[in-house]
Amino acid sequence: NLKELARHMAGALAVRFSRDRDRYLNIVTCENWKDPAEVLRQEIERELGKELAQAFRSLAGITEAVVMRSGIEPEAETLKEDPLAVNVSDYWELPLDRARLKGELPDIKGLKPVDSFQGFLERKFYTYNAANGTVSYLGSLKGYEKLADAAHDPDILEVLMGVYQETGAALCARHHFSAEEQEEFARSSLKKLQDYAIADYIERNARDPLRKLGPEDRLVGPARLAEEYGIVPRNLAVSIAAALHYVNPSDPSALELEKMRKTYGIDYVLKKVCQIDPVSQLGTLVKEKVSWLHRKGWLKEEET
Repeated sequence: NLKELARHMAGALAVRFSRDRDRYLNIVTCENWKDPAEVLRQEIERELGKELAQAFRSLAGITEAVVMRSGIEPEAETLKEDPLAVNVSDYWELPLDRARLKGELPDIKGLKPVDSFQGFLERKFYTYNAANGTVSYLGSLKGYEKLADAAHDPDILEVLMGVYQETGAALCARHHFSAEEQEEFARSSLKKLQDYAIADYIERNARDPLRKLGPEDRLVGPARLAEEYGIVPRNLAVSIAAALHYVNPSDPSALELEKMRKTYGIDYVLKKVCQIDPVSQLGTLVKEKVSWLHRKGWLKEEET
């Protein structure tokens, strides 16, 4: 919706710049998508026209934030008491990219400008989102409905801790985070996943598996990064194997994945969706973990 949003924002900005060209303005995108700030900037400039676009470039900063807090619809009993209620996780900072700002921000509690933002963004995605994917897809195989229940399962937790180790070592190698700092970041991720106060459902987190199995997304992306730094992504391969077998009749993406897998086999899905060579180290490892899931009894479907 950024394109449509830009059309409305451009109208407001045109009024602003016709009256005031002496003060900076900063816009913060809270959008978990690729380069949302740049997408929004380009669309606004297109709507503004040449003269106002120049003022916009000089006076307006558009920056990105990393959304670290989940907002989940509460249980039915809570909604009866307050239909506007929403449950949010206990996280009180909004990290954003300092480099894209214009001038100084007002003193807003919880706003946290971050240097080297791309590293922070990758760290969040490959720590939090990889962990979320691991718990969601393994939890689905084991029949859980709620994320927190799955995140307390000892078997799932064992794989998850391995995922934290693999992603953490790779991220430290690339971005030079300290091991202690990364461990603390992983602990904050685990705390969020295990929070019983947030009734978050596996279905919500596992939906759209075709996107989430993409080559740069939460599971294949960190597995590739791990390999780049000489780390064998054994636990991430378990997560990918589980995601390949995600089943949900109400999710069009899951239905398409299931159809592809049953019609053409795992090798086809690895190559087509994940962009993993089926005979590469990672491709072979994922297929080994599919067999491992069968032996564990977590996966009942016939192998293809």
